[in-house]
Amino acid sequence: MNVKAVIRALLLASFCAVALGCQPSPEVVGHKVQVQLQQRLDATFGGGNVKVSDVVVAHDNDKYDGAANVKAFGASTTLKMVILANQKDVIYEISPADWNAFVVAVNNQKAKTAEGKYSDVAVSNGIVFSCFPKTLQKDKARFAKRLEVVVPVKRDGDFWFGSGCTAHECGDEEAAWAIDGDKAKGYAIILYSTSRVGKSFQIYGGEPNELPPPLLSWALERGMNDFNSAVIRP
Repeated sequence: MNVKAVIRALLLASFCAVALGCQPSPEVVGHKVQVQLQQRLDATFGGGNVKVSDVVVAHDNDKYDGAANVKAFGASTTLKMVILANQKDVIYEISPADWNAFVVAVNNQKAKTAEGKYSDVAVSNGIVFSCFPKTLQKDKARFAKRLEVVVPVKRDGDFWFGSGCTAHECGDEEAAWAIDGDKAKGYAIILYSTSRVGKSFQIYGGEPNELPPPLLSWALERGMNDFNSAVIRP
């Protein structure tokens, strides 16, 4: 679709609509924008936890300005936009800077779900667990087993961090995780030990050099190196 051509057509149609007095009402425009924006939010964050409450539209001659009220993971925010509309089509535009700031704010609110909890929130809370890669979802039982003994979740810069171990096997069977607040992206490490090979570290979410600082420090303190670690890939 040629976006510029559509915008030109909308501008022309808006001009004609002013002359004919047949512009759509702010309520109609607001509803159409709400549907479009919700589809964009679902595609960006997944359905369920980020919802458009309403879109308030102000109309001045041939100009529409909108403000979308959005609820995301228990918090509310407002997205401002400009709107072009005629009786047939509606197009809204949010500035890239405003959209990027909104995405970061929503991601941080999602990661903040872990605040004030213990480290097993990584497996007991669906919102928190959804931050982690699908490779960890396949090993959820092993991960959860190593979060039987837990500690409070800590905030370390832009990251949320938790760790734990299997009851009566701390030091040998452990796990730790971190979530990047700005991206709501989770990383995890499962540590297991055998008498034959000693400690082994399974890494989820990225390469060793991509691990968040608190998670990498936790692993290095327990002896992780290039020879006893492996990245679990899809």
